[in-house]
Amino acid sequence: MPGGKGSLHMAPNVDPVLLPDSVRLYCQDSLLTALATQAPEAYMRLQTYATQSTTLTLTVLPDLAPDNALPVGTHLRTRNVVFPFAPGFDLGCGYSIWHLPLLRPEHCTAQLANQLARRAGAVTAPPPDTWLGTPQGENTAGHDLETQLHATLLSEAQRCTGLATGNHYLELHRAEPYSGTVLLIHNGGLYVSRAVQRAALRIASRGEAITAAQLPLLSLDARRPTGRAYARWTTWAQTFAMQLRKQLAQMVFDEVGVSGTLISDLMHSGVTLNRDVWEIYSGSQRLVPGMMAFIGGQVGGHGHLVQAAPGHEEVVISHGSSSMVTFNPPAQEAPGVFFNFNPPSTEWSRYATADVSMNLLAAHGLIRPVARTVPLVVVKL
Repeated sequence: MPGGKGSLHMAPNVDPVLLPDSVRLYCQDSLLTALATQAPEAYMRLQTYATQSTTLTLTVLPDLAPDNALPVGTHLRTRNVVFPFAPGFDLGCGYSIWHLPLLRPEHCTAQLANQLARRAGAVTAPPPDTWLGTPQGENTAGHDLETQLHATLLSEAQRCTGLATGNHYLELHRAEPYSGTVLLIHNGGLYVSRAVQRAALRIASRGEAITAAQLPLLSLDARRPTGRAYARWTTWAQTFAMQLRKQLAQMVFDEVGVSGTLISDLMHSGVTLNRDVWEIYSGSQRLVPGMMAFIGGQVGGHGHLVQAAPGHEEVVISHGSSSMVTFNPPAQEAPGVFFNFNPPSTEWSRYATADVSMNLLAAHGLIRPVARTVPLVVVKL
């Protein structure tokens, strides 16, 4: 993009939007135009977040889609101020990739998928000492809200079993040149995350009545106790989701009788604070050089294992699960694929395929392809 004032994006029958120099565009222009014409509110929110005085960068990725206050497929960096509504209500949503060299692809059958679906229902919440910190008792809103939230999180965690983590999936893939299979576990911590986000929005609104239009810009400041409290709470929720992924992986290992080696565990929906800089992930993930990730598109369709390219301190790429783009898959695209869902078609599906995302990110020098994955088993959690 040209330096100085930024650039205008033009779309038919929509007012031009100024995208300042802080915006990094890695998506097709046709996708941005589709967002403008079919989801104008989401389109305008991109400009709203991009033009805030506290915004450092806003990265727009190949699989942009209108969801959350901050559209899915974006990554926002801000100084001091965070917008709790921006990442949505599933903090910690992400995935882990495991290599199971001893699980042969021919063993990944529909029968195995059904067995994994049954066992997932018995996976319970991680023990509190693995994810939940001790309340610090800062007075955040005229009363000890953190202590109340702590008790709420303990209760809400019990609702998050292996089959109650949101719109998420467990997938076994063939991924040449890897021997055996690759396990992808995509999950979140839905009820725990919702409790954190509701508490944060309650503080940010200062108890006042808030309209839907005001929600996206409700903010907290890292220089104040309320902002520091929110950073703690998001860590709790995000660690909960990560620990639940570990338990789901162990469930798979127990069922198939072989163990796996962790390749990566990445969050693509959440919030982090490093000193005075907030990072807000909405269907995006940050990698350091050499780190492995997964890029997918259609549920039951192929995907790509990729590696962050050298030459960058950090790389922000698209979200990692093939189940993130929820549109109707071809029936039995791969043998043994198990579906017990019927996700709706979306206008964005033709833009957000695994190949489009991978090729665009590779063309920008952000990643290099490692392996093409073919799904063998998909289980809805």
